[in-house]
Amino acid sequence: MTGEYIHREFGKTYSIRGVSKLLHRMELSYTKPTYTLAAADEEKQKLFVETTFPRLIISRERRY
Repeated sequence: MTGEYIHREFGKTYSIRGVSKLLHRMELSYTKPTYTLAAADEEKQKLFVETTFPRLIISRERRY
């Protein structure tokens, strides 16, 4: 799924191991979900996507 996103957004193709190494270099990792969020709070998710997540991306970009 991550590799598909990279290909779709950036036109680059990575093997599964390549994606894993790329994530590691970026201090990220892939974890398989162990459950579904059937009772997830949509407002909290929206707040995260609109405020917290963009700050994380900006912080990460400053490192590189």
